[in-house]
Amino acid sequence: MRRCGVCCLKYLRGSKVAYGGSVASLLENYLQSGGEAHAANLPASQKYFYIQKEKQNQHHDPQISQKHQMVQLRLGCAQMLTSTSGNIANHNEAHPLFYSQTAPREAGLCVSLVLALKKLKIRKLTELQGALIPMLLKGKHIIAHAETGTGKSFGIALACANRIVRQNINYRLHTVIFVPTEELALQYDKWLRHFGGSTSQVVQVAIEKIPLETQLAKIHNIQPHVLVGTPQRIADIIRLSPTILGEKLRRKVDCVILDEADLILSSEVKLGRHVISGINLVDRLFRSRPEEVPAQLVAASATIDGRTAQALNTWMRNDKAVRLTTSFVEHTIPQTISFYFYAESSRYPLPKCLELIIRLICRHEPKPRILVFTTDDAVEEVSRLLNTLGTTAAEVRRWLQESPDRTVAAPLQLRVDVNGGRRGPIVAGDRDVCVRDDSSVARLVGGRLLAGVGGHALSRGLHVGGITHVVLYGPCPPAAAFVHCAGRTGRMGAAGDVVVLHPPTAARALQAVCSALELPFTPGRMEDVEQLLMLPT
Repeated sequence: MRRCGVCCLKYLRGSKVAYGGSVASLLENYLQSGGEAHAANLPASQKYFYIQKEKQNQHHDPQISQKHQMVQLRLGCAQMLTSTSGNIANHNEAHPLFYSQTAPREAGLCVSLVLALKKLKIRKLTELQGALIPMLLKGKHIIAHAETGTGKSFGIALACANRIVRQNINYRLHTVIFVPTEELALQYDKWLRHFGGSTSQVVQVAIEKIPLETQLAKIHNIQPHVLVGTPQRIADIIRLSPTILGEKLRRKVDCVILDEADLILSSEVKLGRHVISGINLVDRLFRSRPEEVPAQLVAASATIDGRTAQALNTWMRNDKAVRLTTSFVEHTIPQTISFYFYAESSRYPLPKCLELIIRLICRHEPKPRILVFTTDDAVEEVSRLLNTLGTTAAEVRRWLQESPDRTVAAPLQLRVDVNGGRRGPIVAGDRDVCVRDDSSVARLVGGRLLAGVGGHALSRGLHVGGITHVVLYGPCPPAAAFVHCAGRTGRMGAAGDVVVLHPPTAARALQAVCSALELPFTPGRMEDVEQLLMLPT
């Protein structure tokens, strides 16, 4: 049997999500019924709103909860993704199955991008990417709602790079990408520079770490094709230099992309003396007035709440949008992830629990890559705690002795070059691409760092390949943050483990989160972990 973290932790009490309204169950029902219940000749946005009650009761799946039914109603026409191999003879455009092209060339990518993907050992797209890229290139409004690890951000970057290379749009800013964190903005920067060209005319990053004066001067001197930034910095650019993005009827942006749309639209930004919501900020670029030609709007997230869906449906006007989803669940977690819950006790305080878990992972995992998420004010403390294990824990010490340049833990961060100097080269990783530099994320991907420590908000869109374990340390985060933290492992269909270490006061909040995610809450015993460590190797 292959030695890995899953084999090591399978002797402990764990749980996995099991959604009744998943894609597999809907596809099975579709095949059994021949599509009569789903291929109704209705407008796309009305398919789930005007189902007769007797038909709804007749085809009702008892495994689908009331919460899932409400999500179906809120998302309107959400086209379920399936591969082209499942060829169903149905030419009705109203049916909910969308056959995605997983081959890069068939998905619409140009030859240069296909060759670049082959050099990165990526020969097949995910089902979501195969559906997202052609629709984005056609200029459609898109709502992409899929679980973490399906490659939403990477697919958006590929489509933007293809538009730059193929359409030869010169000397004009035509795409603005909103991202919630600076780390995700830097990831878009490395992807677009690799596929579109390593010049400032391809992409520029608008984040708070870059001085605002330097930012405005650079954008005025060199107009990029794509501007990637956080909502606050883009709001500053709109306020101080409105001619860059255009004013009123002369707005220049053709495509507005919201990565982690729910967090973008729920955020608040300062615009001069006023505080506006993310919805108002996006509305300034989208051109929603009747006399204006609206820009293309693309929204992607693993968690779409009611407010986000309402705002997106208002902009996209229902039937003119393409909705792609892999699940009808509001908060989607890959079913390949195993969860383990341990509470703090007088015998096992949280630092002791973290030490035992790290030792167990290092003992049984040949190539451990761990992410530890905690509150923002505890990041430095947890990093110092983990670094002490290099001298006190034999398992961690053996891992350090395998290479002289290894370290135990460091806060998660990416390099920010304020002056726009030379970036590190992008190389192929484990089902991923990564940039080769001295940042903690690059060292974690390269096996030179055991554990990266970050806050819960940092998990939004963080793209680190090959993560074997995720540890949630301390108070329980909200359901959306829990989903994104857990989704850093088990990506692209791989198996992963999530260990939750919480104080007793957070047990009730954790149970509420598990109930919202339909995740069985099975508490474990730290004595079992200690007994596994006492077994001979």
